[in-house]
Amino acid sequence: MERQLALQSEDFKNQKEQVPVGPDQIKGCLLNGEACVDVVLVPSSETAKKPVYYAFVLTPAALKLVVLGDGATVDAAILAFREKATAKQLEQDAWKTVWKNLDPLLLGFTRLYVCPDGLYHLLSLPALKDPAGKYLVDKHV
Repeated sequence: MERQLALQSEDFKNQKEQVPVGPDQIKGCLLNGEACVDVVLVPSSETAKKPVYYAFVLTPAALKLVVLGDGATVDAAILAFREKATAKQLEQDAWKTVWKNLDPLLLGFTRLYVCPDGLYHLLSLPALKDPAGKYLVDKHV
């Protein structure tokens, strides 16, 4: 069914080939004050015994890799955050686990493009608060 829907799209039908897009092409599209954060959950394997979350932080000036933490710890923090947020309870613990390592690299950026993976897609980033009680969305406007 997905293939049939895709074939109905004029843009899809007219596309002759897929053009690979890498960090340099994305970096060239970023304006001053913009950054792209691509969160990746790397599953366990023979070399990595447990899943780990990483983030690629791309700015007009650089590309950096950030270790966010082991999958189980990050997933637990995200689920706890969602549970407390749904119950309208104050929650500031998740920031330490899911955003603290990214924060220093993103200071001064007013627009963030975030590509979540794993349970990060369940995380309401604008609702995250730093230890000072400032919402993430207010730090990047």
